[in-house]
Amino acid sequence: MPVQEYSINTKPAVEGMLYGMHQTRADIQTAFAEELGISYGKAVKNGTTDRGVLLGVEGTHVLGVVLRQDIREAATRPSDGTYVIGLKETIPMLQDGRFTALIVDGGAITRGQQVYVDSVTGKFYVAAGANRVLATNVTFSHNLTLPAGEITDLLITNAVQVPAPVAP
Repeated sequence: MPVQEYSINTKPAVEGMLYGMHQTRADIQTAFAEELGISYGKAVKNGTTDRGVLLGVEGTHVLGVVLRQDIREAATRPSDGTYVIGLKETIPMLQDGRFTALIVDGGAITRGQQVYVDSVTGKFYVAAGANRVLATNVTFSHNLTLPAGEITDLLITNAVQVPAPVAP
């Protein structure tokens, strides 16, 4: 009897995927690319038009993360998953939930630790550096040591944070 091989049907994690098989906490909005170079799994900020977005971060707040759509035509044959998002093209933007992202540098991380985001490119980092800001609403989901260039899951939340009441 032949051995069933399932790896042909499952891909390793790639940037910009919803994380998990039972995503019940995902707030996904439609946005429009206001610049070329926006790609899956990158942080975006408000653009200049209604629902328009640009790569990067405003202040320390990530507006959303570009989600991957497998219905889009790949840029290469055979497909390597590369897709070029065109100017003014609609893109799904995750504003609340878990997603996969490439961590450019590496290092030890802890669950709940805030993530550094490049304010220009929208890429994610463990440590501080040039153009990087500590995002107030994006955190790591695990306790582990990541090698540089690893894909892991992160949590973004844009839910309103209500401060605890002050005792009289």
